[in-house]
Amino acid sequence: MSLIQSQSPEFRQRCEAIATEQRSLLRVRAFEPLPLVTLATKLGAILLTPDRVPSSEAQQITLFLASDEWSAAIIGYSLLWIVCNPRHVPTRRESNFDA
Repeated sequence: MSLIQSQSPEFRQRCEAIATEQRSLLRVRAFEPLPLVTLATKLGAILLTPDRVPSSEAQQITLFLASDEWSAAIIGYSLLWIVCNPRHVPTRRESNFDA
């Protein structure tokens, strides 16, 4: 079972509503690509790769940069920091944040 399938129907509906709202605010139709940078800019997010995260330990950076087993993570909320896996192709990185 995928992560999204394990979530409640209410949670999935709320996520879909948020995605629809963000696309509407950015004047992007449901079938059009929503560029990561466009959404991140609108949300005030800072996009990072593991080697750019302040105060990261070298061992952590090496582990994350060597792995394909993760796509993206939010590591800060007061300042929205999103860490992306640079090993993934651009289309995969875009889909991590498709709202």
